[in-house]
Amino acid sequence: MLHALEILNGRTELKSSGFYDLEDVLPETPNLLVSLEDVLEEVRSKTLAWHNWNADHESVLSGEWHVANIYRSDTISRGRKKKPRPKMKSREEMASWIKSVRNLSKEFPVSKMVFDKIPAVNFAGLSRLGPKSYLHTHLHDNPNSLVCHVGVDIPDGDVGIEVDGHDRLWFHSRQVIIFDDSLPHMAWNRTDQPRTVLHIDFEKEL
Repeated sequence: MLHALEILNGRTELKSSGFYDLEDVLPETPNLLVSLEDVLEEVRSKTLAWHNWNADHESVLSGEWHVANIYRSDTISRGRKKKPRPKMKSREEMASWIKSVRNLSKEFPVSKMVFDKIPAVNFAGLSRLGPKSYLHTHLHDNPNSLVCHVGVDIPDGDVGIEVDGHDRLWFHSRQVIIFDDSLPHMAWNRTDQPRTVLHIDFEKEL
């Protein structure tokens, strides 16, 4: 169906280390792609609280990178994730971030309904990489997690991600790329427009 999310996450490309197929890593959620359309519709109807996460990646960031939270699992507060909070440059920024997280269930009820049905999901948000911006090679201490990116606003031009030495280019919105962020990875946006994706962090099946 044309309105459903389109997939380009390995089935139409040679598979490589660090990238995964959605049906392989979340096999119990066959309707997830359709449900994410509802999430994206909700997101587009809201005024998002964008937070500057530059301090969290200061040593590897060239340019601008902002994140807007839309969902956060209660399991994070119980230590499921090793790194539950981003670094912020000021107490004011941290206070604003905490306030936004506490209000997520009220601000984004559709997202909460969708992601609460998927126990593996840790958190979700919008990730916006600015024009002419780069996240240089880095990795995270998340050995039990994977990241799913869904294209929201993808500009024409050279936009992509590299994981463990292998590239994936962004071609269009609704494209899906799943990768292991515990491996060395980088992202770039060499265009004059911001690149925005839906970022979903979820647990691997152990």
